[in-house]
Amino acid sequence: MNNPNFVYSCTVNISPIDVEHVFASSKHQREALVKLYKMVVPEWDNVVKMNCFPECNDVTWRLICEKFIEFDRIHHPEVLAGGCWLNHGFGVSNIMLDWFIYIDTDAISYR
Repeated sequence: MNNPNFVYSCTVNISPIDVEHVFASSKHQREALVKLYKMVVPEWDNVVKMNCFPECNDVTWRLICEKFIEFDRIHHPEVLAGGCWLNHGFGVSNIMLDWFIYIDTDAISYR
């Protein structure tokens, strides 16, 4: 990573309010997805490659998926609703608490 003072915990807590804001402030599903990743990987703009997906529990995953489905039905009625999340969203690990996201920072390549 470029910032030697950057301290990053592998577990990040997000809130349902933050997720609501992501969708309310996005015009495209890709924009919403990147905003979610930026919440979990603060050095997102310096990521070259990710060899893993962030992981959350089933409750968090489903609620975010429902937001993508709702968003897509309004903004992208021509696509599979929620497909962006299904293909590129977080993985599921039921050892995580609701709204906690785990990311293996060793599996990320930075510039």
